[in-house]
Amino acid sequence: TILIEGAPGSGKSTLLWYMCHKWNKGEMLQEFSLVIYVKLREYSTAQPPCFVADILPCSSDIKEIACKEIADVNGKGVLFLLDGWYELSQNLQSNSIFEDIIKSSPKHSLHLSTVVVTSRYASSNKLHRLATSRLETLGFADQEVKECIMDITGNEEASRALMAAIESRPSLLSSCHIPLNLIIII
Repeated sequence: TILIEGAPGSGKSTLLWYMCHKWNKGEMLQEFSLVIYVKLREYSTAQPPCFVADILPCSSDIKEIACKEIADVNGKGVLFLLDGWYELSQNLQSNSIFEDIIKSSPKHSLHLSTVVVTSRYASSNKLHRLATSRLETLGFADQEVKECIMDITGNEEASRALMAAIESRPSLLSSCHIPLNLIIII
């Protein structure tokens, strides 16, 4: 379990999106046969999900096949990206499939899976003892700003023009290092 902590807008969710994007393109995390991205905010007021099938974003026939395959390998080769631990109620943090996934208990059918969970500092104390690694997001470096603009626009000419416009305004450029701001500007 890897915990990614950071202030609001520092790039936690953007980092998970980037990981999914690169995995889908075959450029990153290819040791995983399945990457499951879960926006935890969608469960903030809902009935606690009890099974992996409850959190899979696909049709019921595909859920059944995926759950069987995941169970057959005890989660080995599965990467769960759980975004926004701080948005879950205390009840869901303690009594849901999310806690089971994060704990990686050998008694659980998913104990060989890998988990990346994001949270703000104030809500992640419980995760500190469960995480094997902790990272902090601080925002984008200059090169990452350019890459994000290119990824989102998908057009090299438009990306160069936008970057030139941003660079001509130093105060705007400095705010682009916070991923949320950059996405709004784009």
